[in-house]
Amino acid sequence: MKNYKSTLILLTVLILLGIAFFFFQRGKTTIEGWEAEFATIDTANVVQVKLTAYRNNKTVMGVTLHRKDKNKWMVNNQYACDPDRVNTLLSTMYSLQVSEPVHANARENIIRRLTLDHIRVEINKNDGTDKTYFVGEQPPIGNGSMMMMNGAQHPYFVELPGLQGYLKPYFSAYLNDWRDKTILDATPDNLKRLSVQYEGQDSSYVLIKKGTTFALESGEPIDPKKLPIFLKGLSKKSAQGFIDRELPRGLDSLSKLKPNIRISVEKINGEKSELVMYRRPQMPDSYFGWLTDKKELLVIQQFNMQSVLIRRKDWLAEKGK
Repeated sequence: MKNYKSTLILLTVLILLGIAFFFFQRGKTTIEGWEAEFATIDTANVVQVKLTAYRNNKTVMGVTLHRKDKNKWMVNNQYACDPDRVNTLLSTMYSLQVSEPVHANARENIIRRLTLDHIRVEINKNDGTDKTYFVGEQPPIGNGSMMMMNGAQHPYFVELPGLQGYLKPYFSAYLNDWRDKTILDATPDNLKRLSVQYEGQDSSYVLIKKGTTFALESGEPIDPKKLPIFLKGLSKKSAQGFIDRELPRGLDSLSKLKPNIRISVEKINGEKSELVMYRRPQMPDSYFGWLTDKKELLVIQQFNMQSVLIRRKDWLAEKGK
């Protein structure tokens, strides 16, 4: 029994020494201070974010996001930014968390990989406390991405708490990922007139504001239960994405055809917009289309516009009710 207890004590001591040695070795690779400070806590002070993609150590694309005012951003000083996409980026920058440092044995290889392929993230703030870091691919095991501060000697594995995946897509350097894709955004307070025209005129309708409510321009009675649901569905309708400018003939060809659907909006302040939509023969659940004042080809998902694309008969109250 005595020998058994002695063996058990010795085994426990060896285990504790092994754990201590592990943390000692791990601690040797841990760098405190600026090299691990990836998170941007005061995102309200961020005025510009420049994102540049490198492949094989060569620039392949890039964007610059610039804050115009508190909640409005521009991309490349040319297009309005998608506010949801920018808010996600700022939230990501705020929540970045180092999961562990890269071990010394893998450091040289990770730095080489980061040098060849990465997103360079340059963050400028109005107080001058700028920072630049490099976002690489997902580590061999685990979530997040391999990252390193500009000028640092040590890379880290950095993650977003709760995210299953890697971080690079949040820092996209592709222009169309950042552009605002809103094609319809109206509320009961600012809407004056909405026209939805189909190829078959019997299906078309025009909704106009009358006092504090809305009515069909034709004078036919509306089912009162349908109006609040419809008006709620007019807010923030977005296209799936832009068709690259490398395909200009698509827009030119469609321009010669009569659109399948034409949606016109007039707001109380006089602002007007018009969206034309063309069915895609091979993909019946989506459309090609564009806003007539912008003439840029878009892909529009039918399910996203379903609440607006109702027919005239759908408005009418059933007889006897």
